Amino acid sequence: MPKSEPAPPPAIPPRLRDLGGAKASDRRVLLIAIVLLAVFAAATLWIARAILEERVEDVAVLAEEAAGTLANSVADDFGAAVALGIPLDKMRGVGPYLESALRSDTLVSEIAILGLDETVLYRTPAHAKLQGRVRVPILAEGVRQGTVMVTPSSQIVDMVRAHIRQVAIASSLNLALVIAVFLRLVTLERINLPQARMAASTAAAGRGVFADFSPPDAGPIRRIGQRAAHLTGPLRRSHRQLMELTDEVRALDTSGSLAARIAAVLAPLRGLVFDRPKAPTTLARGRLWWPLAALAGLLATRPLVASFAADRVGPNELAPLFIAATLAAFAVGGLLGLLLSRAPILRGSKFVSFLGMLIAGGAIGVTVVLRDPYVFIGTQFLAGLFGIWAVAACFEVDGAMRRLPWRGPLVLLGALAVGMPSGALLAETEGRRLAFATIGGLCLLVAFAALLGPARRARPPGPLAAVPAGLLFAAVAVSLALSSFLEIALSTAVFRENYAGLALAAALIGAGALLPATVLARRFGALAPAGAALATAALFAIFEGVPVQVCAAALGLGIGGVVAGLGALALTGPAAAAWLGGALLAALVKLGASMLALPGLPVAGAAAAILTAGALAAFVRRRVA
Repeated sequence: MPKSEPAPPPAIPPRLRDLGGAKASDRRVLLIAIVLLAVFAAATLWIARAILEERVEDVAVLAEEAAGTLANSVADDFGAAVALGIPLDKMRGVGPYLESALRSDTLVSEIAILGLDETVLYRTPAHAKLQGRVRVPILAEGVRQGTVMVTPSSQIVDMVRAHIRQVAIASSLNLALVIAVFLRLVTLERINLPQARMAASTAAAGRGVFADFSPPDAGPIRRIGQRAAHLTGPLRRSHRQLMELTDEVRALDTSGSLAARIAAVLAPLRGLVFDRPKAPTTLARGRLWWPLAALAGLLATRPLVASFAADRVGPNELAPLFIAATLAAFAVGGLLGLLLSRAPILRGSKFVSFLGMLIAGGAIGVTVVLRDPYVFIGTQFLAGLFGIWAVAACFEVDGAMRRLPWRGPLVLLGALAVGMPSGALLAETEGRRLAFATIGGLCLLVAFAALLGPARRARPPGPLAAVPAGLLFAAVAVSLALSSFLEIALSTAVFRENYAGLALAAALIGAGALLPATVLARRFGALAPAGAALATAALFAIFEGVPVQVCAAALGLGIGGVVAGLGALALTGPAAAAWLGGALLAALVKLGASMLALPGLPVAGAAAAILTAGALAAFVRRRVA
């Protein structure tokens, strides 16, 4: 009697598909980061007010002393004029004299000359509110003729207070981002991935595939996975024994009379899979932190490079040339590093990662003793060449991107959020030169850490990932906007000596970049041109006087939108070349705008707008096709 065909496997419930819980972990870590930011900011601001208020008072005392010194000098000059017989209220040229005295001391905001009856005879500036705190009598031959009243400027005190607030908020935001990225890596490696593997094995069993059950490496469901493997083990073993028995029966059945019966008995098992070889993966759990740390170290120097290059030549017409050349050197070196990572003998091994970061860290660290701008350009080229080679080569091993495509966007977003503000905060804490030395030393530690763990096996070079042209245009546009905004505009002009403000802007960019990938449930290709448009708008906005912090957050959201649109393609070869190409284009735009005596930000914004239009046109064409 023929047996009925086995029933088709049931559909996989959506709940089972989402068993990995990655998006829930994203939102949970985002909430933790917000709470940490609030706690750190409150604590840091309280400590800053309690401890650093003395610094504010010192500056206020300094302003008072400067005002007293200026007041005595002005009183002596007026006393000498009165002793010569010139009446105090009949003097000429007092206005220009007081303006010159005021310009000579930035710690003073107002000077007034009063008569004996406290009548104001002269004031500079005339529109200022009279609130002088330092009074010095004008004496002629020991007789008081009037009074010089000087108002100490509150500008320096206000700047110190604002600086303290920027340090507190930037360090709090950076620390919250560091902890959030660390927690995300831990939850990803120890919870989400084991759960996702378990979900995949369960789904495979529902389709009749019993060969993929293996206990998770770690995590809370390890025991469940072990139990599942224990239950499917006897089934696979029985299947092998059945196959061995049928092979023996076929060998004994010389006449072939049992062949049809054996085939009928085995027919229900044809659609089931009990055993198959599994592709080896050598990028084991916990290896994700290495490329993230390496890329964060390289990005930590980006807020500091342009201003350091400008300071090598001083304020002259060659400064824009050296700024552009230095930024272009890193980008060109990075593009060559991407090519090196594709070479068969230079791919993937631990020694490649070690050597690349060793040279890159040395090139960054040696900046502490550099004076020559040409040597600095050379070290930036080496840092880009070997640093990007080391990071890119780490993705050219078995299991790095094919089975784990989320690694690319997570590494990129984490490095942006952690690296750039950390570099600026180091410069604020210990000075720019020592910050380069510290970053270089950390890169050397990352280099030696590459030698830890199991050996890697480089996979054969395959074809480059096919990235839609619209996504590449969007990536170039936001990279151009990021480099023009942070590396050039803020580093060399807006926050030239204020690394706390630079760190706050970089932290806002990193936080904004994390939001779209964290909040959105899946990839949206339309976010790429929208993100590029938002980043372009941020360039024009800062040129029109919109607060830097608002523009930085908008730029970060734009970058995050492009990364969310790219998805798993965010750090593939073409996409990585697009990010570096945008930085190179920013350097060329800076050079061209300087040669034509045009403002750099609008020119960069126009270039980004053209790229954004190309991204939008390619996206629409792809949707229509």
